[in-house]
Order: sequence, then C-alpha cells, then structure tokens
Amino acid sequence: MRQAAERIHWADIAKGILIILVVYGHLDFFASFYAKTSAYDFKGQTNFLLLPYYMSAFFIITGMFSNYETPFWTFLKRNFKSLIIPSVLIGCFVSHWLSSFFDTGVTYSNVLKVNYRFLAFTGGSWFLSALFLAKLQFYALHHISHSKIFMAAACIVLLLSGLFLYNNSISNPWYFQHAMIALPFIAIGYYVKSYQHILKHPLTLVIGVGVIVYCGFHSYPYLNALPDIKWYRSWLFLLLSTGGSFLIFYLSIKIDKCRWLEYLGRHSLVIYLIHQPIMVFLIKMSTLLNVESSSLPFKIVMGLIITAVTTFISAVIDSFIDKHFPILKGK
Repeated sequence: MRQAAERIHWADIAKGILIILVVYGHLDFFASFYAKTSAYDFKGQTNFLLLPYYMSAFFIITGMFSNYETPFWTFLKRNFKSLIIPSVLIGCFVSHWLSSFFDTGVTYSNVLKVNYRFLAFTGGSWFLSALFLAKLQFYALHHISHSKIFMAAACIVLLLSGLFLYNNSISNPWYFQHAMIALPFIAIGYYVKSYQHILKHPLTLVIGVGVIVYCGFHSYPYLNALPDIKWYRSWLFLLLSTGGSFLIFYLSIKIDKCRWLEYLGRHSLVIYLIHQPIMVFLIKMSTLLNVESSSLPFKIVMGLIITAVTTFISAVIDSFIDKHFPILKGK
C-alpha cells in the first residue's frame, strides 16, 4: 500500500473496488453489534460475492508491488512506518476520536482513553499487523532461497501451521497466525508480477465467475478477522481466494482508468482504519427513518448509500491527513 512515484492504474482501481467491498462487508455486523438493529441483515445473503477473496486480494496486490530486494533494516523500518504506525495512530486514536465525536464528544478525559493492553497485544488492526508480519516472513524466505519449490513448500507448511494454531485457540499476538495463513498470497502476488498477462486472459474471467457461482451454492473457507478454514480445506481456500482475486484484477485491468476508484484505492489503507465510527453513525441515523420496518428494496438502497457515503467521507479525511498530518501515516 506504499505509494510509488508512478502509480499503476489498475492496481489502484482494484484496491478501490476491494475497499468498497470491505466497507460493505461490515454493514450487517456494525448494524447489529453497535447500532442494535437487524435492518441490514440482508447483507449476509450476499457474502458469497466478496467474503471468499476480498482480504486475500490485498495480500496478493502487496506481494506484486513490494520491493523485497532492499536491505533488511530498510525494509523493516519502511514497512513498520507505513503499516504499523498508521494502524496505531489512525486505527486506534483517530478512529477513537471519531467514535467519541459521534457519541459523547471528544473531551479531556476520553481523548487518550484507548485499550493500551489490547493495542500492545495486537499491534492495532488485525489486517495491517498480519500484512506486516507476512511481508517479513516472505522477505526471510525469499532471501533464504530463490527456489519456487522451496517457497511453495514453506508457504504450505506455514499455512497449515497457522491454521492448526488458530483452530486450536492458541494465543495469537500481533495476529501472527493470520500472517502465516496469508503468506501464500504474498508469494502468489510476487510470482504473478512477472506473468501479469494471465490477468488479462478471458479464462481468468471464467474461473473468477466460476468461483462466485460455486460459493453461491456451497460453503466456503475465508480469511478475515475470524478465519473459517479447516486444514483439509486449505487447498479450496487457496483456489477460491486466488480465483476471486484474479477476477477483480481482470475487471480492474478492463476498466483501465477510473478517477474515483483510483482515488479510493490510493486512500484504501485509511478508509479501512477509520470507516467503522462513520458507518456506525450513519446506520444509527438511518434507524430514525424507520429503516428496520421498511421494505427490503429500501433497506438495500439505504445500505448501499451508507456504504458509499462512509467510503468517500473516509477518503476525504485521509486526503486531509495527507495534507496536514502525514506523520500519522509514518511520513
């Protein structure tokens, strides 16, 4: 997610699409857990369209557009600054301030009221902590051996080990188990970078659509904050996640250029970190319109509006951070 001097249009478009799916993906959970309403439970019926791949795709993109040839300490510091610092400062503090602002207001007593023990244990956001550790794992393996066979074997071993630890409820500081589970996608991205022509092939579209159709009629494993993956379905997890991700990449390449999707893609990291309090506020406001007792079409329209408004407000806030408080992003 680190910005380059010259950005790749389709990659930003892909991240724009994916972050919209991430925000939409939290609609029903935020509504039921924070706003105590079941108005948006319909969203659960659409999970098969996004849940099998939308987080894995971010790891693949990261694998494609990261530099693993830099000296280790440079690599470590660069990724700590670009991932962990915003995870802590924006994902914890700015998000907390927004939540307080929408709730009781930001006051002297609550401005630093963060769960520091939880923060130290997790490193902030599960996704950014896992991404940081997965990149370090891949860096280490890449510098041990350039053999693709070695990399594939190491990724499989670490994936299965991560699944074993997670499924047996072993302590998971900094979401290192998530990082182990996600490592294969960093590797897939790294190696696909040299064969990007396959992302343009019509067969990629066919496979991607097949993934969506399959998930519409069968249970499927997935990676998110609470992964649901059994070890014996790890092959299916890799297949569905990769196929769905490649579908998004195929569509993004076909779109070629789209200013508003690229804008969202450039700000996807912070959108991910701060969309929760904004979405929760908008959901609570929607309940004043009696959305819970409204027709399903009205609920769907309201859900899509909330998703769109949440995403763009978050992106605008990040534009403000980039201009006035870049230190919050490790810059």
